[in-house]
Amino acid sequence: MILVTGATGLVGSYLLLHLLENEKNVRAIYRNSESLENTRAFFKLQNKAHFFDSVEWMQADITDVTKLKKVFIGVKFVYH
Repeated sequence: MILVTGATGLVGSYLLLHLLENEKNVRAIYRNSESLENTRAFFKLQNKAHFFDSVEWMQADITDVTKLKKVFIGVKFVYH
């Protein structure tokens, strides 16, 4: 499993697409539903909307260590 932090940002969104196009198992964190919906819209604009649901999305903030413990279960690589 690959974890992507910053996945709802511009660079993170492109990274997610690249990983998913290469058939990687991806988990990504997001802080709020607005940023998640912006990323969904980005995937749609790229004609890759079907990839959005392939991501294992988890709501978390990298400054909240207690929530991050759950996020890192099974993760082998992290893109931050």
